[in-house]
Amino acid sequence: MRKALFTLLVLLFGCSAFSQSMPPIDHVTLETKEDYRLVEPLVLQVSGYLLANPVDKNDEVRLNASVFLVRWMANTPDYTFSFEHSVTKYFEKDVNLVGIYYASACASAIQNKQATDQKSITLNAIKKFVAYINDPGNHVVITSRLKKLSEADQNGKLESFLKL
Repeated sequence: MRKALFTLLVLLFGCSAFSQSMPPIDHVTLETKEDYRLVEPLVLQVSGYLLANPVDKNDEVRLNASVFLVRWMANTPDYTFSFEHSVTKYFEKDVNLVGIYYASACASAIQNKQATDQKSITLNAIKKFVAYINDPGNHVVITSRLKKLSEADQNGKLESFLKL
């Protein structure tokens, strides 16, 4: 009986963790180092929400999600994020894509805890970002810059292309 109950709880948690609805973030406090560590699962859920939905879906919710991720990224003691122009110039004029990059960076950092240096986090984030923009279901308008970024990834030359 305990095993069945435990299995049910794990399944319910798994379904909620991967659902496509935005988790509540309005009342999350980020004041201490411990606060930042405790909300990592929530950061993953918010990142997952952004990465699971097309860029044209519910702009206000997406914007709030991006702002939350920026707040977390700015002061988390466990990860260092880099926003070098050599990387961001490919999408800096599109608020939705900037949010996708933030989501990609947060998810990459938390999911790959062994890769804590800026270069690894950035490279993993860009790979996740490119996978998102290449999915036609995400409705991303592929500019010539994004196409070059995608081609560099496909050719295995992303690191040198971005000059990391």
